[in-house]
Amino acid sequence: MVDLGGAHAVPGFNDAHHHLSYVGKGLRELDLSYAAVPSLDALYAAVAERAADLPEGTWVLGAGYDQNKIGAHPTAEALDGAAGGRPVWLVHTSHHMAVANTAAFARAGHTDLSAVPDVPGGHVVRDAEGRAEGLLQETAMRLVERVLRPEPAEEWIAHIATGARAALEVGLTSVTEPGIGAVDGIGNGPADLDAYLRARERGLLGVRMTVMPYCV
Repeated sequence: MVDLGGAHAVPGFNDAHHHLSYVGKGLRELDLSYAAVPSLDALYAAVAERAADLPEGTWVLGAGYDQNKIGAHPTAEALDGAAGGRPVWLVHTSHHMAVANTAAFARAGHTDLSAVPDVPGGHVVRDAEGRAEGLLQETAMRLVERVLRPEPAEEWIAHIATGARAALEVGLTSVTEPGIGAVDGIGNGPADLDAYLRARERGLLGVRMTVMPYCV
């Protein structure tokens, strides 16, 4: 018996399309939500502050920015100035696009921003001279994201655990994860299911999961 003291009780919610692991990953990275960075200048300042605390050459990873609220997407050039030579990868709040700086493109083998290739199913945003500005949409995200995958198993388990806590905090008690098992675009790699099982075995999950392996 739980005495709610007169508070309302509702059934647990189900989310039929929820990337639990990616939500957790975003929460563990630099917070770029509007509440945390209410302007483009604030975003660059947050990147600079995080970069200053990291060893030279370490990736600056962030998530949750929204150009509709801060006025524009970040650019590779401006992120270069903020990050002190470190590679930067910032994921949009939709998770359907992200911004890389010049160092990040170089880590992925694209040392000439004029030669960044177009990708079927995606879009590389370019300036008037045809150079990649930094923003990669949909499948074009793979151009850079592939060098960040797969992450170590313990990191992915921690992402799942963090995502599960966030889900429970808003009343989600069951979730469908529409795509695990692939490195390119959906999931972290073939060991995704194992990471979910390990999270459950350690009591870190707390959410009833339906997982959908990505098959080609």
